[in-house]
Amino acid sequence: MIKRCPHCGGDGYLEWNYSHRSRSWFIYVKCDICGAQGKIYNSPQEPDENTPAAKSAIVAWNMRYKEEVDT
Repeated sequence: MIKRCPHCGGDGYLEWNYSHRSRSWFIYVKCDICGAQGKIYNSPQEPDENTPAAKSAIVAWNMRYKEEVDT
């Protein structure tokens, strides 16, 4: 589950783009209102919500200041 944006409260969603130069996918979570985005992760395989890079992007987005990381 992707948490709401910490800046504006908008919905976060997973986004990915393919880079022909690096021949890999870049995956991150982005806010649908303000456009804030989380840390970008790289994946050699085409992503979906269950790939390791996508899961890492969601964990990074969901982390908030002074919160423990859920594992």
